[in-house]
Amino acid sequence: MSTLALKEVHGRGMNGTSDIYKLPADIKEMDRLALQHQMWKLMMDGLTPVTADELDILLASTNGVQAAVLDLGCGSGSWCIDMARAYPHARVVGFDLAPVAPRDTPPNCSFSRGDWSNGLFQFRNQFNLVYTRSVLGHLTAEARVKAINEAVDCLRPGGLIILSDGDHIIMDANKQPAAPASETDCGPSRSWMARFMQEVNSYTWKLNEVLGTKFPSWLASNNKLDQATINYQMYHSPINWDGGDIKYGAQIGHMMYINCKDFIRAWRPMFKTNGWSDEEINRLVSRVDEEVDGPQVHIYIRWHAAWARKLS
Repeated sequence: MSTLALKEVHGRGMNGTSDIYKLPADIKEMDRLALQHQMWKLMMDGLTPVTADELDILLASTNGVQAAVLDLGCGSGSWCIDMARAYPHARVVGFDLAPVAPRDTPPNCSFSRGDWSNGLFQFRNQFNLVYTRSVLGHLTAEARVKAINEAVDCLRPGGLIILSDGDHIIMDANKQPAAPASETDCGPSRSWMARFMQEVNSYTWKLNEVLGTKFPSWLASNNKLDQATINYQMYHSPINWDGGDIKYGAQIGHMMYINCKDFIRAWRPMFKTNGWSDEEINRLVSRVDEEVDGPQVHIYIRWHAAWARKLS
C-alpha cells in the first residue's frame, strides 16, 4: 500500500482527505484490515453473505457486457483482490479515502481514490455488485442514508447492493450487551472492552449504535430497490475463545484476538487528540489486554450484513 497523502498524527498515518474516518490508514492498519477480511470470510463462509450460485449468475457476462464490481471503502483492498481472482472475467474497482496499492493485484482489479460523501457520479449505473464493509458506522446518521442512496445509483438494473458492518456493542457469553467495567466495578460480569468502546463512542459518530439492524429499513427506504429481495444476517465473533456454537469459532476467536489488540491501539491518535495522556491511554489498553488475554470474560462482537436487488 502507498503511504502517499497520509498525514502523521501522534505516530500513525491518517488519511489526508477527510477527518470523518477516525482510524489510521497506514500500513499497520491495512494489515489489521486484511486480517479482518479473513475473519469476515469465515463468518460469511465466503466472500459475501449470498450464495456462490447467486453470485455466479449475478456476475455472468451477458450480451457482451462485462460484469463489474465496486467496493466502497475498500481499505486494504483484500476483498477486491479475492473477488477479482474468483471472477477473472469481471472488472473489480476499489474506492477509498486513502490511497490503495496492494501487491500482486490481478489485471482485472483497479483502485480509485475519493470521498464517498462527495457523490459517486463517475460510477453511476456501471456495476452488477456494490459492496461496502465497516464504513457506514463511521458516518453521521444523515450521511449514512445519503451514502446508501449514492451506492444504489451505481448499480445496473437488477444489480445487488450488500451492506456490512459491526455495531461495536460488546456482548457477554449469553450474547447480551456486556456492562462496561470501571476502576471501582470490574468484576467478572463487566467488560473492559465494552468500556473501551464506550470511550471511543464518546468521540465518534455513535459507533455503539446497532447499525446493522437498521440496514434493512435503510434499504427499504430506497424506492429503486426491489423490496422483496431485502435480506439480513447477523454474525457473532468471539474474542480469544471458540464462541461455543460458532462455526469456525476457534479460528475466528484467534483472528479477533489479534484484531482486537491492534484495533485498541489504532485509536491512540484519536484519544491523544482529545486530550488523553499516554498514561491514561496505556492504563485503559492494559485493562483490555488483560481481559482478552485471559479471557476471564467471554465476549463477542456482533456483525451484520443486509442486501437487496435494484429493480430491473
